[in-house]
Amino acid sequence: MSAIEIIELIKALPCADQARVKAFVRELPEAETPGGPTVMDAEKARQISQRIFAENRELFTKLAQ
Repeated sequence: MSAIEIIELIKALPCADQARVKAFVRELPEAETPGGPTVMDAEKARQISQRIFAENRELFTKLAQ
């Protein structure tokens, strides 16, 4: 199951259950970002974006129409 599918399932939950999920996520050690957001170097961002566009070319073509 992909993260997108999980997110959609969470969105469909009743508010009380969504609150439980939010509380759980806040407790994850990775959820904390001391020092604020991090910045990805431009070359790495370029490589990742090229891969994403290449892997999802059909989707981006449809979205552009």
